Amino acid sequence: MHVVATTTIYPTEDEKRVEAALSNLFLLGSLPVETEDCQIRISSTKKDSLDYVRSKIHSLRIIDAIRSRLLSNWDGEKTIMCFDKQAAYHGKLRLVDDRQEEPPLGLVEITMRFASEEEFEAFLAWFAPPTKDGRIVSH
Repeated sequence: MHVVATTTIYPTEDEKRVEAALSNLFLLGSLPVETEDCQIRISSTKKDSLDYVRSKIHSLRIIDAIRSRLLSNWDGEKTIMCFDKQAAYHGKLRLVDDRQEEPPLGLVEITMRFASEEEFEAFLAWFAPPTKDGRIVSH
């Protein structure tokens, strides 16, 4: 698995604040931050780099929405989910429908690539497992 999170740094934005928005999603401690042109990017090959955002998703009880987005964006090798950058800066997690919505300050787009369908399914079972009546269903 390879995870890449990117967002745009607009001319009116402070680069450190944009980096803080990413930090609020990933606890960047050990992840390298790359800035090129007007983009800021972090990447990781470790599933645990998503532990923090996963815990927020579970505590907010938006597992179904995340699962639905990951499945609808799955193209056989990668999937994406997008979050509101301004909300992330304020420590909030707000899922954005990447096909219909563009928040004023833009998105944090998280792309996850997988070596196989099986790897994606195992990730999905861990990150956003199926639920019924708001509770995780064990297989």
